[in-house]
Amino acid sequence: GRYFDHTDMYIAGSPGNWPAKEHSFWAGAVIRKQIVLLNDLTRDLPVSLCWQLSTADGREATKGTASAVAAAGEVTFVPIEFSAPTVDRRTECVLSVVPEGAAAEQFQRDDFQLQVFPDRAPRPADGDPVLVHDPHGRTSSILARMGLQATRWTGKEDFSTFRLLVVGERGYDDRFRDLALSRHLAQAITDGLNVLVFEQVEGDVFGVRIKEQSARRVFAQQAEHPFLAGLAASDFIDLSGESDLLAPYPPAPAETRTTWPARYFKWGNRGVVASYVCRKPHVGPFLPVLECGFDLVDSPLLAARVGRGRVVLCQVDVTARAAADPVSRRLMENLLGELRKEPLAQPVGVRAVGAGASDIARMFRLRL
Repeated sequence: GRYFDHTDMYIAGSPGNWPAKEHSFWAGAVIRKQIVLLNDLTRDLPVSLCWQLSTADGREATKGTASAVAAAGEVTFVPIEFSAPTVDRRTECVLSVVPEGAAAEQFQRDDFQLQVFPDRAPRPADGDPVLVHDPHGRTSSILARMGLQATRWTGKEDFSTFRLLVVGERGYDDRFRDLALSRHLAQAITDGLNVLVFEQVEGDVFGVRIKEQSARRVFAQQAEHPFLAGLAASDFIDLSGESDLLAPYPPAPAETRTTWPARYFKWGNRGVVASYVCRKPHVGPFLPVLECGFDLVDSPLLAARVGRGRVVLCQVDVTARAAADPVSRRLMENLLGELRKEPLAQPVGVRAVGAGASDIARMFRLRL
């Protein structure tokens, strides 16, 4: 019955951004939260609070106290600030706030789960250079900061000297499609070239339809997949920061003045994991690594094996966040690391049922 009481207390986002649900932090980062006090009584309530950050195994990382007065009929914000502990691997932590003294009669304890990742020092990027088609440049900038040697794809390069072609954010354009056809990209993939496509915002990508969703809750369909190494399912709920692929508060379509909208209005980019997602294809080689949407029919991370190569569509909004968000950075590192490995020794065979499936298999040059 806490939600039917006259008072309540919970842990919220940083000052000026209380609705934020950020829970992933670099080791040593300054974490700012607020304790929110709700008081519907007719008198003010002096409050004494004890807060503590502990690791999942019960070890205390840091703690402190705070005092405030929960004003009658108002919302009271009590800011707290502390540093994330030093860790050598992803570490689950719990931020707990416990009311003490007379306040314990009016307010109940609240816990907030958060995760701490090792320091953001860049990892050495050994291996061959990667081909990049990135007309907007932001993905290339991230790759450079990660220490990757990138070569712009002009169509003159020899695919046999590369293991990975990266298509940058919003880069799956007419120029890319023309190059793909003229340079026989499909055959290069079958022969062992990997292709990684980052966030796209319209049309379809390798035959997979893209649609806007602004998903904040994404689930791991293949939790043990190498792309998710060092990450957990909870990391893909309410990503830190904001996405910027869409305007945060677009105007409502004109037809909503007379017709009930097909979906809710978009309201903000805070915590969005994937602005645009892929509709899971019913046929073809793509399999979801992550999934989301109504009835989990969509995916922000699809992967396909085509001959000796792979095609990966990453619609998680990582490009804008890779420098600041540990989850986005780790996902990018995993994708780039896995797709720069040696190609598969043998093509993966498939069996097609029906003429339509056979047509799809032939389109992707699958070995039947």
